[in-house]
Amino acid sequence: MLKLKTAKTILVLSLFISLQLYADSASADWFLSSDTRALIAKAEAGDIEAQLRVGGAYDSGKGAPRDKATAMKWYRMAAEASNAEAQNSMGSILQEEKKYAEAMSWYEKAAAQGHAQATNNQAYLYDLGLGVPQDRKKGFDLYSRA
Repeated sequence: MLKLKTAKTILVLSLFISLQLYADSASADWFLSSDTRALIAKAEAGDIEAQLRVGGAYDSGKGAPRDKATAMKWYRMAAEASNAEAQNSMGSILQEEKKYAEAMSWYEKAAAQGHAQATNNQAYLYDLGLGVPQDRKKGFDLYSRA
């Protein structure tokens, strides 16, 4: 009886490890929703809104496996095409990684286009002195503008 239980345990662990390795591979497309697959096709063809949405899918884990590096890839494409929402999203991920100066650069680009959340995010960095010299007055002014 013990041998059967051990064999079952080994089988279950082997299956789990195999699935984990497959999920970690680049060919884990089977984790993508059909909506995300359609968006990827549009994004690869240069659709900026689709690039933003694919980034969001990987960022949130809704429709795609949660993967910050892949989210950044898609956000960057849209951000470099001047999409303010993608620029703010780039800043947010960089801020999460404590790369405050890089985050500020993306927030500035989005804020220059009138993106209120990016302006608020800039204010936060100035208010606390993250990646920039602390300047509470500038932070207050940015909070007020946002």
